Amino acid sequence: MPLPRRNLRVKASQVFDETGIATDVTNNVLEDVDQFLSRDIRDKFFDWAEKNIQREVAKNIARGKENSGYPMSWDINRRGPEGKLLRSLVVERSESLDQITVSLGKGLPYNRSYAAKRTERIQIEASGRFLKFPQRRKGQRRRGQSSMIRRKRVSLPGRDILGEALEDTQRKAPAKLQSLIREQRRSLGRSKKYKVSSDGVKIYVGGAKRKRTR
Repeated sequence: MPLPRRNLRVKASQVFDETGIATDVTNNVLEDVDQFLSRDIRDKFFDWAEKNIQREVAKNIARGKENSGYPMSWDINRRGPEGKLLRSLVVERSESLDQITVSLGKGLPYNRSYAAKRTERIQIEASGRFLKFPQRRKGQRRRGQSSMIRRKRVSLPGRDILGEALEDTQRKAPAKLQSLIREQRRSLGRSKKYKVSSDGVKIYVGGAKRKRTR
């Protein structure tokens, strides 16, 4: 009879409404594992997953800036410090040992385009009179700054920043988990008390455990 399984997963929130409530939440299973997978391995697996998601999100944001030619020096002077999108990334462990939660773009404009697939285009409507954004074509500057374009609506391509980071993490997860299992098996290779199975289950083999005395 096969042993029960458990899912190591990511819960991701990518789109928020005007009140800040997530409206697009997905659950991604990173790996399906033995019910008795060692807690040490699970902790190391999620430590790796958190770092990989953060790294891939940063790479996707940087690639988008490179493709759009943003930011320019005069845009930075006009708009203040950069990095708001990356700083909006929140990755944390949930109370469950088997899940991390991730969100991106909370409180930022155009967050629907951050979550949309690259094959989609998102229509953004002005909440006030106009949408305003800098003109980045060469020569379109006044007094050292980009001139501003005003539109009632604009069509933006999807960027899928977090989605692609999750896909990358999910693709790498099986190999990483096996690497962590092999690492722990090597670390306990000479232990007389514990062994780790090929499924990452930590097994006590040191004979009868000593009873606690008060």
